Amino acid sequence: MNISSKTSIESWKKIHLWISLVLAPQFLIWSITGVGITLIGNENLSGASTSRGVAPPPVVLKDVRISPSKIDLKGVKSIELIGRAPENIPVYRIAVAGVADPVIVDARHGKFMAPISADEAATLAMADYIGDGSVSSVDWISEKSQVGKDYYGEYPTYRVNFIDGQATRLYVSPFIGQITVRRNVSKTIFDGFYDLHLFRYIERELYLSVPVILSGVLALFSIASGFILFWRR
Repeated sequence: MNISSKTSIESWKKIHLWISLVLAPQFLIWSITGVGITLIGNENLSGASTSRGVAPPPVVLKDVRISPSKIDLKGVKSIELIGRAPENIPVYRIAVAGVADPVIVDARHGKFMAPISADEAATLAMADYIGDGSVSSVDWISEKSQVGKDYYGEYPTYRVNFIDGQATRLYVSPFIGQITVRRNVSKTIFDGFYDLHLFRYIERELYLSVPVILSGVLALFSIASGFILFWRR
């Protein structure tokens, strides 16, 4: 082996060493979070273990007496006929251009309806809940900054919090009276593992994420340099 070959091998050793040192902490994080993600069962993650799985109330067509064409609204984008809890009455959920919140109209007599109350939201949450806890509070959530990555649905919404050892929280739509999302401590831990696993603590957007791409490129260089050293040993 000549001097140039020895110099080349030493250079590849240094490249392999430094790349490995850079990636070592993240490899450890990937291993720990990967195991953690797989150990959290879907039932715990979805909140199914403490839920009756109450379905949205069916629409009773015989109670629908008002045609959507008779509703006096301008800029209507879409109209949806649904059942609203807790009264289980048919309502029109109407999206109006320039208006953030949906407009709810009683399909029986055409009256505009206000959002359900916090007490009604708590009642709906308790009807779905089958754990040993109780409602501790009901929060009015009007923007994402109040919940972080816990909720990605429509705003505003109610968050019904339970005391049950699992930090159960149910999100209830104030417009249609339905539970939209179930959360608990398992979901919080899963989100933490997920963020660490995919560098979301650095950059939230995964598409063309610089940290993910950079770590992938470095990993490929580490593998390539390892093969080169093995081949030229």
